[in-house]
Amino acid sequence: MEVDNFPESFDPTRCVLFLGAGFSANATNGWPNGKYQNPPVGEKLNQAMKEMAGIPLDESSEFTDTAGYILSKKLDLFGLLEKLYTVKAITSDQRMALSLPWWRIYSTNYDNSVSVFKSTQGIDISSNVFDLTDDPPKQLRKGAVIHLHGSIAKCDSTNLQKSLVLTRRSYVEQRVKKSSWWDWFDRDVALLHKSREGFIS
Repeated sequence: MEVDNFPESFDPTRCVLFLGAGFSANATNGWPNGKYQNPPVGEKLNQAMKEMAGIPLDESSEFTDTAGYILSKKLDLFGLLEKLYTVKAITSDQRMALSLPWWRIYSTNYDNSVSVFKSTQGIDISSNVFDLTDDPPKQLRKGAVIHLHGSIAKCDSTNLQKSLVLTRRSYVEQRVKKSSWWDWFDRDVALLHKSREGFIS
């Protein structure tokens, strides 16, 4: 990931930062001696889960189906995801992007890279980082971080299926029910678009 220099007129306080797959790909997780020392993206996550479950790597299946199979076999999927997505260190480019005073940060990633950055800056994240397990408040403070697909930092082995959008079923439920956090995202984008200050992704 490379961060371009923003124009002087750019005002991040009136912009939303949306973090999708790949933002944390170069971060370092808590598995220093493991095969996957960075949070895996897409098919790499599927490969890690297949290896755990003893599924041939060349077997055609999406990671949502692989996750569902692992859960049906009662294997320790949480333990694997915790190793993969508990970030210990982020890159200079990631720090640069996260250091700007964004209006709001939304992420579809499971990892805790944003929280790691904020903690190193002495920022209290206890009341300003949210995920699917949290009820949306009536008001959000500027700079709040919302994990739209859940966060590994806020789940455990007992609530994995409710905390992360991971299996095919959870993706379907996300589309049908539409989490209230997506309403916040829609409102933020509409508000900032109306103010003509733009949207960054």
